[in-house]
Amino acid sequence: MKRHLISAADLSRGDAVLILDTAEELASLADRPIKKLPTLRGRTVVNLFYEDSTRTRISFEAAAKRLSADVINFSAKGSSVAKGESLKDTALTLEAMGADAVIIRHGASGAAHRLAGRDAQLVRIVVPASYELWVPPGACYNSVGYWHAPGARVVYREHGQERSFGIASLISWRGVWYVVHLGAVQRTVVTGIVYQPAAGPGVPGPPGGC
Repeated sequence: MKRHLISAADLSRGDAVLILDTAEELASLADRPIKKLPTLRGRTVVNLFYEDSTRTRISFEAAAKRLSADVINFSAKGSSVAKGESLKDTALTLEAMGADAVIIRHGASGAAHRLAGRDAQLVRIVVPASYELWVPPGACYNSVGYWHAPGARVVYREHGQERSFGIASLISWRGVWYVVHLGAVQRTVVTGIVYQPAAGPGVPGPPGGC
């Protein structure tokens, strides 16, 4: 089992089956007179919530307490976050406290990865030169002309493995390139895959577009 659970996509089939089987066993606790197990006795679990939540926070708190863990509930409201404390500063505080597990809910994409200390490093940006094209003024509902490069990929290295994800569209405006379309929506087409994360440099997306 991995140390950090950031995304369900990180789980192997065996890990997923183990989680579901364990959850089924623990569900029987609700029918017992004493709804506790000593599994996490002496361990500290922190619920780190930067967004308002009731059901999610209570669910994690109840689960930890039923396994005999000590629970600390952190809310951004009324904390040093309101005075500008960064996520990194909060992480260092939790580390000093000796937290054994942290549950995080944050509005910013990538917050959990940063807290987990992922060691991702940028390797290169793959931009197929043959895909670059000039979009003239008036085309695609634009009043100005610009250079457009579709189907690029960001290649990075994480835990010694090279991986990548797609950028659907890059445009150049006054000599500066901007990422225009980059998101979590996966779109598969016959000529390539856009946004799709992959091991290695992956396959550039299709040419064309605006």
